[in-house]
Amino acid sequence: MERSKVATQEHERNPLRAELDGIIANLYGLTEAEFAYILSTFPIVPQAQKEAALKAFKEVGNGEIRDYVFFTFSFIYPTIK
Repeated sequence: MERSKVATQEHERNPLRAELDGIIANLYGLTEAEFAYILSTFPIVPQAQKEAALKAFKEVGNGEIRDYVFFTFSFIYPTIK
């Protein structure tokens, strides 16, 4: 999906939401098991969305996205270490 495009449709928003959920769960310091449990407590969220969020969580956990997020925020908020 093109990042400069505004996501107005659900099928456009869902991958972005999953990516954000995965990033935020990592920033909170959750384990994979904790995040999986939290996702399981939302019965109206489709299983595919939960799986996408967990996949994003694992990708962030490998350090690549986490480092990018911290690098980006270091310019916005220079006091973050």
